[in-house]
Amino acid sequence: MVVCVVIFLPALGGLSAQDTRTDVPMKKEHPRIWLTPERITALKAEWAVNPWQVKGPLAEALAWQVTRDEKYARAAIDELLKFRISDHQLYQSVASDAYRWADWVPVVYDWCHDAMTEAERKEFTERYGTYAEAFFKKSWGGLHMPGNNYYNGYMRNGGLYAIAAWGEDPRAPELYKHALVTRWKEITLPFHAGEAKGGVLGEGSQYDRYNFGYLPWLTEGVRTATGENLLAADSFYREFVYYAIHHTTPAKTYAKGGKDPYWQRFPLGDCEFWGGYPDARDGYIADTMLAAAIAYDGTKLAGHARQWLKMVDAPYTLFGKVISAGYAAKTGCADFSDIPLAYFARGRAGHLYARSGWDEKATAIVLQLGQVLGHGHIDAGTFQICRGAHWLTKESTGYSHQFNRTSYRGTDAHNGVTFNGVGGANAYLDGPPEIRTVENQPGYVNAVVDLSKCYKAAASGHKDRDHNPHCSKCIRQFVFLRPNGGSPNAMNRVGGPLVIFDRLESTAAEVKQAFLLHFAEKPEVKGENLVVGKSGDQKLSCLTLWPRKPNYELIDEGAFEGKHDSPSWYQWRMEASQNDAKEGYFLNVLVAQDADAELPKITLIEEEGMLGTRIETPAGASEVRFAKSLTDTSGRIKVTTAGNVPIDRKFTAGIQDVTVDEAGIHWEKLP
Repeated sequence: MVVCVVIFLPALGGLSAQDTRTDVPMKKEHPRIWLTPERITALKAEWAVNPWQVKGPLAEALAWQVTRDEKYARAAIDELLKFRISDHQLYQSVASDAYRWADWVPVVYDWCHDAMTEAERKEFTERYGTYAEAFFKKSWGGLHMPGNNYYNGYMRNGGLYAIAAWGEDPRAPELYKHALVTRWKEITLPFHAGEAKGGVLGEGSQYDRYNFGYLPWLTEGVRTATGENLLAADSFYREFVYYAIHHTTPAKTYAKGGKDPYWQRFPLGDCEFWGGYPDARDGYIADTMLAAAIAYDGTKLAGHARQWLKMVDAPYTLFGKVISAGYAAKTGCADFSDIPLAYFARGRAGHLYARSGWDEKATAIVLQLGQVLGHGHIDAGTFQICRGAHWLTKESTGYSHQFNRTSYRGTDAHNGVTFNGVGGANAYLDGPPEIRTVENQPGYVNAVVDLSKCYKAAASGHKDRDHNPHCSKCIRQFVFLRPNGGSPNAMNRVGGPLVIFDRLESTAAEVKQAFLLHFAEKPEVKGENLVVGKSGDQKLSCLTLWPRKPNYELIDEGAFEGKHDSPSWYQWRMEASQNDAKEGYFLNVLVAQDADAELPKITLIEEEGMLGTRIETPAGASEVRFAKSLTDTSGRIKVTTAGNVPIDRKFTAGIQDVTVDEAGIHWEKLP
């Protein structure tokens, strides 16, 4: 039975100045959150055959719904009534993990509602309603922080409580409006369509997964309680599916010092766990992928989501167990072969992903062109490369970690550029990265980002801490070559060279400009301009074509005095430097390939106003030319590979549009 309740209340602090009328077709009976008669029937059938482990109040409340055994209800209710937030956290602290982490509380109240006495319900709602009001008013996790885990945790908890306490707590309608109108519709949806466009929330490898996992709890609670499907109406979740697929390594991948490979994610931002090698087998992400697969069932997108779930075999949380109960999917798994080999998340993070193929030996890269907020690092313009089961270059991931000559946040811990050993601005940046070009073609991916403003902090009152006084301009251009067009042929022993051209200007001629590249183990300098790092049966060769004779320095990032964590966190940093002119250029070719494969023939192209390279393999040749200019980022590419259509064209300026719908990723066609 569904009833419409209309209640007029004064606005909650922080609520936008709108009509405060709340008109919600709220389900009258309990349970309202997630559980439907069909799901309960399926869970009962499962329990009869294979009872699951009951541990914790949420599992106890579910067991009560399935078995009607009062011992489960009483155990959950006892925990519910013991749940407290201290007055200090409630009224003085800027935030509360105890409240944010306790996602189970409003759900347990809903599921155990009929097993509680009237006095217990009154006691609980009077207390928890006060909590929800108080934390909605906190500045940390407030309305200006939609990508923050406190913001989303508070929105989830307050919204679910409003559903559970509807008709009992007179504050419920206003709490519901604050969660689902003020936060979700007025702030979160624009954030998803803007800064988080493409499915990247930011907040780093550790914290982004919390935000992904928090939101489906709320959207599914709204759906089962009111019939409104918020998740399916938000394009962010379609984008999330393809972000997650591209953000996963091509195969089960080894961590440094690890014996067994596992599916991993590209690390970014703060990352406290996994020894620096984030595990893709995560319940928060699995729940979100499952929720998207259900929301878009019957589409190709759902098939791709289910394929990722099958491939990674990530465990669901209890939420995933409930929403999958008795569900007969219309769409089975769909392999990734028809997913484009590149994906661009156009939001603030500006992540551009590219692969040589979808096979387990493929090369996968991420170009982190933008900059994330919240738990982010000084890493705009960095890049990472994985091939097969091995990382060939990745950032030195960390959370409060110290490295030789730098911290976990510093540009030195990433594959960036420094001037006199100083990287991007620490705070009060003059501006965000300016992504000038994103171009995806069958034979290559081209990207240009102007990082100049990221190195400057003119408005800072602590320029000695924040500002880089040595950098005038820093513009990076990446060209990832797919000479095979993504099709298997003789190129599969070379997973796709990455050509990087840096246009740099220092404030003085004697400033040391340095190109940084990380290796898990100590690489080997071979000759005047080649550095090779091996990882298992793979290797990464970095050939510096310009300057012709760079200065190389190899730095053990674990060689410092002080507290150390496990050895997997510490890598080797290669610095290729020059310091003979204000205007400088770096032209580096990075080749990912089998450890026993010969390096392709790579030569420098130097023409009037141009620098470039010619790369020759048994399958054909590629030529890439860049304008040798601090203001002109044009260039030209020529690729001739057996069995493929030749390429001979100028690079396309501007950002090629990419959209995601239920049929997958669609890149704008270019002339």
